[in-house]
Amino acid sequence: MKSTTLLVILFTAFTSFSQNLQFNRETYSWSQTPPTFTPSESDKKSATVYVFLNKTVEYVMDAKGESVDMYYVSHHLKFVNDDKSVEDNNKIYVSTSERQNLLYIKVRVVEKGKVIFEASEKDFIQVEEDEKKYNMIALKGLAKGALVETIVGYKLDAELYGYETFQMGYPVKKAEYQLITPGVLKFNSKVYNGSGTSIDTVYEDRRFSSILFKDVPAVDDEEKYTLTSANKLRVEYVYAQHMESKKKYLKWPEMGRIFFDRMNKNYEKNEKDLDKILSKVNIKQCKTDEEKIFAIENYLKNNIGSEVNAPDVETFAEVIKMKYTYPYKLNQMFVQLYRKAGVPCELVLTCEKEYKRFDPDFDSWTYLKNMILFFPTVNKFVDPQATLYRLGQTSTDYLGQQGLFIKYVTIGDVVSASASVKTIPANQPEKTHDVENYTVSIAKDQASSTVEYHREMNGYAEQGMRGVYYIVDEAKRKEIMDDFVKGLATDGKVSNMQVLNYDITKRENTNLPLIIKANISTTHYIESAGDDKFLFKVGELIGQQMEMYQTTPRITPVDIAFAHNYQRTITINIPQGYKLKGLDKLNISHAYNNAQGKPSFGFVSSYVLTSDKLVITCNEYYNDLTYPVSQFEQYKEVINDAADFNKISILFEKE
Repeated sequence: MKSTTLLVILFTAFTSFSQNLQFNRETYSWSQTPPTFTPSESDKKSATVYVFLNKTVEYVMDAKGESVDMYYVSHHLKFVNDDKSVEDNNKIYVSTSERQNLLYIKVRVVEKGKVIFEASEKDFIQVEEDEKKYNMIALKGLAKGALVETIVGYKLDAELYGYETFQMGYPVKKAEYQLITPGVLKFNSKVYNGSGTSIDTVYEDRRFSSILFKDVPAVDDEEKYTLTSANKLRVEYVYAQHMESKKKYLKWPEMGRIFFDRMNKNYEKNEKDLDKILSKVNIKQCKTDEEKIFAIENYLKNNIGSEVNAPDVETFAEVIKMKYTYPYKLNQMFVQLYRKAGVPCELVLTCEKEYKRFDPDFDSWTYLKNMILFFPTVNKFVDPQATLYRLGQTSTDYLGQQGLFIKYVTIGDVVSASASVKTIPANQPEKTHDVENYTVSIAKDQASSTVEYHREMNGYAEQGMRGVYYIVDEAKRKEIMDDFVKGLATDGKVSNMQVLNYDITKRENTNLPLIIKANISTTHYIESAGDDKFLFKVGELIGQQMEMYQTTPRITPVDIAFAHNYQRTITINIPQGYKLKGLDKLNISHAYNNAQGKPSFGFVSSYVLTSDKLVITCNEYYNDLTYPVSQFEQYKEVINDAADFNKISILFEKE
């Protein structure tokens, strides 16, 4: 086949869904013929429709082949379908920091095939909103049925990796990803949460990698219990290889060693400061690794704050004096103190589950956003940035996520590291439980009741309440706990309040539940039903429960923050001479297993009635972090069981 024929075929294939091979970031623009769009019946249901969305990343090598610049061009064409969309799209904002990297902005409003407004970066005005300064362009004449077309170009700090997202709150009819690099640089691209048509070719010493997506659905706002960002359609890209030198990009082990070196930078210079800190910690009094780990963590979290914009200082002694530093520096202090104390410690690099699911097969720094620490001798984690957590608890964002585990390796006098991807385990359900006990006594006039409240929350079940309670003053403590134990009984009067094991600075409390005890006097739960009859709203004792009535087909699996269970016991002392009706509603049983045949999630309640007591037991549990779409209806059933239980009332009737 002649080369000219091949070129024609290549151009035809490429331009059928992407920018042509003559793409020029400096002169790139829209079609001279104004676009038109006729929405389908489905499109009319959405406030905004992305008719076209293109994101182009270009790397340009200097003449000597020694450095690379990075450029980014985005091209949006949006159809404005209603008043909300007009309001959302009638202004374009660029932050002051973005303005510094901006090359150009082109924007036009098209109505019925005619351009009615056009502007560029020179038309910016500076505005201040919420005490922040922005550059803004207001789009004049924007109305329902119009098209807004925007092209934005940036020059960015060159990083040889990144990602682009192509799914948002509105449907996208056509989306294009394009990566342009010097021909000698090979990048890898990978699509997540979807599929597209791709093409990869080299033309005039530029490599073009493009992927076309069609009819990308909007993110479903009805989807609850889901990792919204992680589930979006996106493309990851990373430099892979120099085609001439054959030099390849970093893999996980190399990334681990680089990060290890960064965390241990100036370790020898810091040793005097480290010794002074360990002296304050009384590290010599610590007999076990667990005592050492907790003591160092406790000292740093009690004495050093973490602020993104904190000034940089050279020594750890200066950080101690200032009493705060930026997160990276605080992480360094943790790492080097544990090293100096001789505690085996592994650095774990990962990212929040909501941000994206860690992909062990795509070696990229985009996944290495956050650091936690793993201590193999005690099999527990420390989260340096979680101020109110202590040994054994990290942010729930990391549970069940994979991460890069970086282990110290000592060869002679040389300290280095090895790294591999492992899973950060999910929390153990049996160590994350919420045990609730309510003992109810009804007043003689049947107008009010007293509830003996006893609750024990272990592990993640207390959801940070322990730490919050510890740091606030007594007045705030009372306010927090009064509201918490009252629940729906907002008229309740709380007495004999006790909160135990809340001091996060005591190591023994890391293995003990947060215990809350109180008495509540209230009229809330009782409602008159006529002469010698009243209703007791027993279901409301457990507090407000979420209902889940998604009517559209489930698209994504169910993801929850942590495995947990609620074990509730309600004991009602029956007033003399009364009989109870409506008890059958208390019998609920929905329990399901996972693919391994083990109990996964369920809601089971029952009762035992004696002459003077009604004892209700209720067990609600979620033992896994993720539930497949195939089990969604069952999951929804269990969630709604709790909401239905919440609505149960028992009739007390005089015999």
